[in-house]
Amino acid sequence: MKKFIYTFSFLFFLTFAVKSQTATDFTANLCNGKSLHLFNELDNGKVIVLFFEMGCGSCISAGTNMESKYATMDTNRVKCFYLDYNTGSTCSDVETWKTSNGLTFPSIPDAYSIMKPYGSGMPLILIVGGADHKVFYKGNWNATKIQTAITAATDAALSVNTPSAEMSKINVFPNPASNASSITFTLNQHSQVLIELYDMTGKQIRTFSNQEYAAGELSFPINTSCLSNGNYIISVKAGNSIAKLPLTIQ
Repeated sequence: MKKFIYTFSFLFFLTFAVKSQTATDFTANLCNGKSLHLFNELDNGKVIVLFFEMGCGSCISAGTNMESKYATMDTNRVKCFYLDYNTGSTCSDVETWKTSNGLTFPSIPDAYSIMKPYGSGMPLILIVGGADHKVFYKGNWNATKIQTAITAATDAALSVNTPSAEMSKINVFPNPASNASSITFTLNQHSQVLIELYDMTGKQIRTFSNQEYAAGELSFPINTSCLSNGNYIISVKAGNSIAKLPLTIQ
């Protein structure tokens, strides 16, 4: 009986630890000449998909599926990268593998140390998002679970509202909404304000405002009664600044 209790306690702890895992920060040079600083991207409202591979057949299959899935995502918000697990691998190694298999995501060679905190298994896909740098998914290719994780990570990323010169204090309420909601924010200076609604594939659904306003507190009603239940994105552009927030209709 004690053995059962200890085993159950360990499994509960392990499950909780996996569900609440946060990412480990890193900065790495990409093979396209750019660099990736993980926490900087997350703090700026991006969802990051880290796809660890070592050239295996299942890596190729999962990579093909991941790229197909990526085509349906908010690609301004979600960023995907291949990281080669093989110690000592070079950009030439990774790029040759990508080209020969028709894969396109930016890549990082020699990524063993980056993958080490997350365990093993090939391929290993991580989906990370939000100001708390949460790992929403860790595992092999699973279309349903990955879609759920991308949606959750995008919602978390959209809640990262960085104040700008043009606007601050952005909020959508109520959320979730049934027949109506509203978006409120402070316009810090006279600006052209564009407010649009998108579905999760990035398709524009509706425009709520596109005109100039003086600085001050602004509120815009959102009639949701004619929209289908589901998740949407509200984009608010003021001057050169853009904020995107999730809206759930149920």
